[in-house]
Amino acid sequence: MATPTVVLVHGAWHGGWCWSNVVAALGSAGIDAIAVDLPGHEVAGKSQRKWNTLSSYVDHVHSVIDSIDGDVVLVGHSMGGLVSQRVLETRSVAAAVLVASVPLRGVAGVVVRLIQNHPKQFLATMSLSLWALVENDERVREHFFTPDTDSAVVSNAGSKMQNESYVAFLSMLTRWPRATRLANGSTKISVVAAEHDAIFTLDEQRSLASAYGAELEVIDCGHDIMLDARWMELVEHIHDRVASVTAV
Repeated sequence: MATPTVVLVHGAWHGGWCWSNVVAALGSAGIDAIAVDLPGHEVAGKSQRKWNTLSSYVDHVHSVIDSIDGDVVLVGHSMGGLVSQRVLETRSVAAAVLVASVPLRGVAGVVVRLIQNHPKQFLATMSLSLWALVENDERVREHFFTPDTDSAVVSNAGSKMQNESYVAFLSMLTRWPRATRLANGSTKISVVAAEHDAIFTLDEQRSLASAYGAELEVIDCGHDIMLDARWMELVEHIHDRVASVTAV
């Protein structure tokens, strides 16, 4: 059986750039991987407001999958995890990996924790811009990494972060994942969570895995698993998913 193509979907504030290590490592293992740039995310580091809809993100991922000849393993990080879940409501793929993904109640828990722990940052989002959450390395570290993450890694990511669509954010707040709507239920799903995730809790990730009847793997790092120190563990997980469906 031909080896599936891995389609990697980034999260909010990110772009396809965040998957560069993963793409290179998979390529070295003989696995083709495509890092998607969602609409409005083609140029890194832009702080201007975006007005893209979550549906436009979903449609774009559908178009990428449609362009691939053969099976696909879909990997979605954070917001990209929700986009991937929406894609799976209307089509099946060989396998899917939800990485530190938007959980069953969307970003409602994130908003509550932001109000409690970072009220000034939350108030700044009332300007219909989400830039305040990533505007400097300190905030990039506190949301996406850990106190121990190498400063060069944080700074590199911070230089490429961009504003996120407030319209898409509202959809994540109100349009929750619907695990019961999987297209024919044939996609093999797994969930990879970050032990020190400052965005989504481990309990939220366990509930997400349970809803899909999915395997859960926890990696000792921050929210940006594909960039933090133990990113190769994520590559190994994706490699195992590819191998599992190739062997069928």
